[in-house]
Amino acid sequence: MIRRAPVLAALAALAGVACGAPQVEERTRRLSEFATMTAVAGNDFGKAPEGSLREVDDLEVALPDAPEAVQRVRVGSGFARDERVALVAPAGSRYRFRLRPIANHRFRTAVGRAWPESEGPPLGFTVRVDPDGEGIEVAAESAPPEPSARWREVAIDLDRWADMEIELELRVEAATAGGAIAAASPVGVVGAWELPRLVPAATAENPARPRPNIIWISVDTLRADRLGAYGYRHGSTPSLDRFAERGLRFDWAISQAPWTRPSHRSMLTGLYPGARAGLVSPMIGVLLHGAGYRTFAMTGAGQLDSSFGFDQGFETYRVFDWIHEPAATVEWIDSRAGGPFFAFLHTYETHEPYTHPALAAGLPPGRISGEFSKALWNRWDKVLSEEEKRYASALYDGDIAYTDGRLGELFEALEKRNLMASTLIVLTSDHGEQFWEHGSWGHGQNVYDHQIRVPLLVHLPPALGFAAGRAIEAQVELIDLYPTVLDLAGVPLPHPVQGRSLRPLLEARELAPRPAFAEHTNVRRTEQKGLRTPRFKFILIEPRKSHEPSEVRFEFYDLRADPGEQRDLAHLYPERVETLRQEVRRRVHDAQAATDEEVPAAIGAELRKQLEALGYIGN
Repeated sequence: MIRRAPVLAALAALAGVACGAPQVEERTRRLSEFATMTAVAGNDFGKAPEGSLREVDDLEVALPDAPEAVQRVRVGSGFARDERVALVAPAGSRYRFRLRPIANHRFRTAVGRAWPESEGPPLGFTVRVDPDGEGIEVAAESAPPEPSARWREVAIDLDRWADMEIELELRVEAATAGGAIAAASPVGVVGAWELPRLVPAATAENPARPRPNIIWISVDTLRADRLGAYGYRHGSTPSLDRFAERGLRFDWAISQAPWTRPSHRSMLTGLYPGARAGLVSPMIGVLLHGAGYRTFAMTGAGQLDSSFGFDQGFETYRVFDWIHEPAATVEWIDSRAGGPFFAFLHTYETHEPYTHPALAAGLPPGRISGEFSKALWNRWDKVLSEEEKRYASALYDGDIAYTDGRLGELFEALEKRNLMASTLIVLTSDHGEQFWEHGSWGHGQNVYDHQIRVPLLVHLPPALGFAAGRAIEAQVELIDLYPTVLDLAGVPLPHPVQGRSLRPLLEARELAPRPAFAEHTNVRRTEQKGLRTPRFKFILIEPRKSHEPSEVRFEFYDLRADPGEQRDLAHLYPERVETLRQEVRRRVHDAQAATDEEVPAAIGAELRKQLEALGYIGN
């Protein structure tokens, strides 16, 4: 049976097969929030940018015993999984498009085995073009059941049919072991076509577009003061130092939380973690995709797993250690772009466990044998000798040095593909790391500067017209990145946020100073809220469940005289402390407790294993 497909269609029965039943309702809701991503009929056809399709007529679809559906489909598992917005295609399904392609464009999609990954017959994916009533097979791909399932890219040159009205059919069939089409399509074997597009055949050769490409790099757990660009002399970061010298270096960028998930949620929404003043803001990818950007994310997952909502707005949400293959990552993004793109790249390479001993050579390791992790820290009852502390710190520097080398390869690959000239690059971190400055190691314990001061380096393409090669001393917050990136991309901000655009600073103008706010709410005993100015730091410490006045403490530091925050002066400035306490109270009076960033109890085994490896569970 052939039926016309609605623009948005996602029923729970099929969604459960494609995406995992426990998350059906949430995933379906999220997809329906941005129709531009899931549009597959009419002129939107997946929101192909800049009119690269001249004409697309109606879509017709035949799905056996299942509704038509556009879903985010996961293929693969662990650190090799890839989630993409796709047309869900059970065995026996047909999708047919009537369109008129234009010259020098390719039809691009990818095929994957959505479910089950490792059992049942192979699936055969076929693309046919029917220009005059006689179908021509132009591409075929198979997806056998295998543990290392992955998406398979499909690119087809349609030049021979430029300006012709054609019908393009996407067909999925079950196959026998010998490759022949099975006599009957098995129930429950489901494939997927990544949302198809027509893209320019050689995007790297296209002239720069008015809107910049955007690459946002988050290097997890990277302290600002461990980079040469910020004055560190014991590490090795030549690539980032050159990047900072040629672009903009923000000397005082403050994260809004001392651990991964709430910090990233803040920077990608422009809102504080808990003190959101009743505001709601979508992830930045939603707005950029709605404005015509192609959107890709590559991440180590864990705290940024799609089940926590970080996939919103991304056509492809890929769990992949891109830092080890930076040149291939750039090639992959550029070959798929076909218009201005937004790529969010997140890596855990500088997060524990520390595994690169190059800068620890010659130091006595004690009990540490080339690697240090939270598991060892707990095994040794959180007691290390001074030499072991120095060795662990040097291992961290080694992880940073390795990451710096790979980032240098990334920048070189961007240069080779002529993308630096048209790409805005933002490089930052979600939080820092404590090395016993306040009696412990790691992150997530407090809001001292070693955990909330992060690097912020920006490369500005010349077309934007800003002077580069500068250091900016004004204090900024990571929530400011959201409105700033949208501002530079020319994308309107349709709702209020708590961050503010840094454009005045980019234009070498002044921006009115304001305190930076950071909060730490996912703790068992006490919560911390911090206000930071360039001169002073105020910290409110109170029990998590009780707000009895007798149990509340304050700390106050003069950062100019005491940058390490070792001498609490709260008792010397009671009036100033009271003023700052009232300011914190104003910010958090309507804090949203429901947004607290606890690790949910009902998470999958795969995600639980990742969080355990990162030290967030069983710690």
